[in-house]
Amino acid sequence: MNTFSELLAQDVMSSPVFSTSPDAGVDQLEQEFVRHGVSAMPVVQQQKIVGIISRSDLMQMPVLSAAIESGVIAAGISGQPKPTFRVCDLMTPNVVQCLPSTKLSQVAADMVHRHVHHVVVVRNDEPVGVISSLDIVQLTV
Repeated sequence: MNTFSELLAQDVMSSPVFSTSPDAGVDQLEQEFVRHGVSAMPVVQQQKIVGIISRSDLMQMPVLSAAIESGVIAAGISGQPKPTFRVCDLMTPNVVQCLPSTKLSQVAADMVHRHVHHVVVVRNDEPVGVISSLDIVQLTV
């Protein structure tokens, strides 16, 4: 087995990549995460990565819903339907990316310095894999 310093992104990335669109509703997204066994998905529009959404991003929904509801109540508007969210409302737009040939030690360093838990591996600007911080932790234990 390769030592950590010899590993490349392509050696540990999860593939195939399951993605979503910015206009997709988040109602079913948790089920998609579970169905595909992933914790994050690149957000792709017109074959370009425009963001990333993770399971932890979904935790923002109750806070956003409460803020919208309190604003509606404060404005004296009643009987409004509960807000629905799209992926673009919760995604992180700045996606950390790397090439399949990037050393894993560099990927790990980028995660730490950029405070992210997922890096999208791209080839010719198309997502080919995702590396999570858990993937890296599992290699070091």
